[in-house]
Amino acid sequence: MEKYIKQLFINNIKLEEEILSPSLYISFDKYSALRGDYKIVLNEIKKYNNINIIKSDIRALQEGYEQGLFILDLDGELLFLRLILSDKLIYDSLIYTIDNIDLINKIFFSKEEIKINDKFLNFLNSDKSVVILNDENQKYRILKANKAFYNKIKYEDWDYANKYQNVLNQKMINTDLNHLELYQSDNNIIKFEFDIYTDSNIIALVEK
Repeated sequence: MEKYIKQLFINNIKLEEEILSPSLYISFDKYSALRGDYKIVLNEIKKYNNINIIKSDIRALQEGYEQGLFILDLDGELLFLRLILSDKLIYDSLIYTIDNIDLINKIFFSKEEIKINDKFLNFLNSDKSVVILNDENQKYRILKANKAFYNKIKYEDWDYANKYQNVLNQKMINTDLNHLELYQSDNNIIKFEFDIYTDSNIIALVEK
């Protein structure tokens, strides 16, 4: 993915528009744009002379998508980049200025897994929506969720994870997990009625 990164950030390397998906979404801190006006963001990031990839995690996703997570050193400035390719075209580019590198490492690069009991994992086989959360002082982070849940909120699992770091609160309208209301990807509202099961800080929500 290095050729894409250089075209996005290095000022003397031309960005070839053919590498941009018609469905492009690109954002950098407070700036964001779609394919038609991507230069709004490009003008803010294409200003560097040198690039050093400090850390990366590249993997294939489903249906022809690829994901790259990067910590970049650009002329001494640290940026985080989440790059999604669709059929080798830049589909989604999410860029943050890094204020806390330990937090970025924990969210995006940590290999530590939280143990989930088998009963909760079996809930995921249901045709109804199921979400397994870690309660981090009432910041609810999604550990696992089934396809039925993601279909109802109109997100792919990888897309929600990378846009919102799997924090359910980002889309919550209320804090009542029994009667949960969430914003879908199109900003419509979906309402759930859940049964709640707990195991220490882990919460399983199973749709009634």
